[in-house]
Amino acid sequence: MRSLLVLALAALLGAAGAEAAHHEGIQAVRARGYLRVCADPANLPYSSRDPATPGFEVELARLIAAELGVSVRLEWHPTFVRALRPLRDGACELFMGLPRDLRFREGNPWIAVSRPYYVMRHALVVRAEAPYRRLEDLADRRIAVEMASLAEFHIAYRELTRGLYRTQAEAFA
Repeated sequence: MRSLLVLALAALLGAAGAEAAHHEGIQAVRARGYLRVCADPANLPYSSRDPATPGFEVELARLIAAELGVSVRLEWHPTFVRALRPLRDGACELFMGLPRDLRFREGNPWIAVSRPYYVMRHALVVRAEAPYRRLEDLADRRIAVEMASLAEFHIAYRELTRGLYRTQAEAFA
């Protein structure tokens, strides 16, 4: 549980990083009585607006808030629409699941990033009879990916052709 608290504390520090800013951020959250957490409303298994299937990042956010002695207030922001804007503009103190990639953080020196709390890998999903087994095999094809996802960034940096979709379900369809 302490590692989850460290994640929340890192996010609350923001760009300042000083001990005073750290203390004031936590105190402000405790005085207010809730932690504002930005999450994507339709990004399972990570987050979902559906109370029946909230996603593991929503559940982790609730645990972090409980560790701080406050409730959680979810602020729904699709990650395909400028994911950092609500964090930068103060709509939330914590936005879980954003990449730690240095390229993502370039130009955003005001964010604080925790140690990774999970490792994710991507795999190609192709028809069984298809000859494609590696990304390089798809150099002359269009690859369906969800907009602003880590998969999209990975494909873009390899300069492969992307077919962008708003949701994972649309990409699979």
